[in-house]
Amino acid sequence: MRVLLASPATGAYGGMEEFVIALAQQLSVCRGFEVRACFKLVPGATVSDTLRAQLEQSGITFVLVPRASRELVSQLWWADLVHAQAASPDICLLTRLLGRKLVLTVHNHLHGQRGARARSWRAALRLAHRRWYNSQFVRASWERSAPSIASEAFPAVARVDRQFFPLEGRSGFVFVARMVPGKGAETLLEAYQAAQLDPVRWPLRLVGEGPLLGRLKERFASHPGVRFEGFVTQQCKDELIARARWLIAVPDYLEAMGVTPIEARRKAVPCIVSLDGGLPEVAGSEALTCAPGDALGLARCLATAAHMSDEDYERRARAAYEGVARLLRPLEWYADSYRSVLGRRDDTIAAPRAG
Repeated sequence: MRVLLASPATGAYGGMEEFVIALAQQLSVCRGFEVRACFKLVPGATVSDTLRAQLEQSGITFVLVPRASRELVSQLWWADLVHAQAASPDICLLTRLLGRKLVLTVHNHLHGQRGARARSWRAALRLAHRRWYNSQFVRASWERSAPSIASEAFPAVARVDRQFFPLEGRSGFVFVARMVPGKGAETLLEAYQAAQLDPVRWPLRLVGEGPLLGRLKERFASHPGVRFEGFVTQQCKDELIARARWLIAVPDYLEAMGVTPIEARRKAVPCIVSLDGGLPEVAGSEALTCAPGDALGLARCLATAAHMSDEDYERRARAAYEGVARLLRPLEWYADSYRSVLGRRDDTIAAPRAG
């Protein structure tokens, strides 16, 4: 079974790219599968050093192609099944015209989108044999029908394994995101200053790179509790999250889902989140919440977290750990779904197809 994981790409490395790489790695060890990752570069995209390094180190077969190009058609022709990461009209229409099976993971919502482009995306969506949305918030923006085997909502994340890290030794807060407008880093730093917490017991570590990083360092790096980590390896990021008391995710631009709260909950680290988009779904009922862009409200959450009893904190940590297990699906699930769409059993491998 030839599976093409087709994804739009701006050139940056983020949650979608991490998911595609992890899924390709998983499928590559599944019996009967041959897999490629195809990144369709949007106009003006420049592939970052970070994305290129992650792709080259992953060991997967990947290609970078222009939109609506001969190279894209060649990749779609190669596949038995195309798993697209967006309802891109060129990918969806070409896939069906070539007689290939099409499944979609929809990462982005349509709330507020109108006009011809939105109509073309909705038309492309209807071409898919399966539609998987990464949150109920996203699904509600595309369709109103009841969930079914053809249309489901669940987070699309690279890793679903869990490990309950010890509560002892945890300290402070961690924020993991690109330093770009809308992610909430500036709001968080203002809130952290306003909360006036002990910088030794309650440090704030910010992980990520981006165009706002320099300006944020100029304004806030002198604060004794603030530590800018920049881009770090996956292992280092995992350690920073596991050693924190709380993970903070406070965007203000209708976040479709939010990967970092899931990363934290996998380690039994509860979250502080803004009531934005699909975040409340993945953060769990144990999370502390504030309004998007509300620095004072966030400062109150930070203070609440800092003064919480050990008993209350442990209860929230265990709820985070147990709740995320009910939210996630293992990457092996996708292989079974592909077989179902193609009408093949695990022990049935089709004869090679020419081309």
